[in-house]
Amino acid sequence: AHTHHHTDTDISALRKAWGVPDDAPVASFWAGFAVQASRAQVEAAIKQLGTAASCVRLLIVNDTHTCIVAGKPEQCKALVAHLGCDAMPIEQGMAGHCKEA
Repeated sequence: AHTHHHTDTDISALRKAWGVPDDAPVASFWAGFAVQASRAQVEAAIKQLGTAASCVRLLIVNDTHTCIVAGKPEQCKALVAHLGCDAMPIEQGMAGHCKEA
């Protein structure tokens, strides 16, 4: 398993892409969740939610039942609620996995 760390560049890219103020703490717009759902379910839910999940990224698919998503905490929670599945917050620094970074 590779360990990824936030770099200033990744976070700056996200701030710019998502219109986040420079002084906002990273945790206010970047939180990770392990979601008990398949990749297809997560991708469909992100599509269905549209702008309500515009700041959520599917980062890693662990197996057929678990994905790791990250993004704005309230949007991640909306995604989990939409999926109706279990999710656990995770500590991670994987902004490098998403397309803005």
